[in-house]
Amino acid sequence: MYLRTVDSHGYCIYDHDTRRTDALHAQSIELMRGGSEIVFFSQFYGQMVSATQRLDRIVELSLGKSDNSIGLQAADFFATMAYSYFRDGRPANCGWWDTLCASLFREGNELLGRGLKIFP
Repeated sequence: MYLRTVDSHGYCIYDHDTRRTDALHAQSIELMRGGSEIVFFSQFYGQMVSATQRLDRIVELSLGKSDNSIGLQAADFFATMAYSYFRDGRPANCGWWDTLCASLFREGNELLGRGLKIFP
């Protein structure tokens, strides 16, 4: 969504997992060809709906080692912090959560995209 908004293209890197290399390559091919099915609650229809999100702005999907990628290291950091935050029962605000949420894609004032989102 962000890449469409700024009329640009991107390159995605999976964290390399030697046990799942073949499965990750197969999934990459499937995503590039057919897109990603998303399921969400539609306020308009008042029910769950599904749609296919095309990945037409993604130039390539690849595997990389976290040791060699600052992007994967940053993703690992926030994933670990989010896991710890929820595991510990969402303790008092600790700053990094606001930093992470501030970086999520918004259109106007509406939070868009997929994945974990917590609302007050």
